[in-house]
Amino acid sequence: RVLKQRIALATEAVCGSYAGKSMEEADTVTACRAHVNAQVEPQLAAVLAGKAGRFASIGIAAPGS
Repeated sequence: RVLKQRIALATEAVCGSYAGKSMEEADTVTACRAHVNAQVEPQLAAVLAGKAGRFASIGIAAPGS
């Protein structure tokens, strides 16, 4: 949860927010966020899969399982 919040804040810092944007500017923000998400999601999944593997190897359920 905290990690997702940090990613959301970083994404907003890079792409900007929707506040006070015209429709055209909002489309640019949406496209930027989609690009960021496409880059981050596979990396995040790999990190989380690695955590699950590490916990499983010592017989402990991964956090959030």
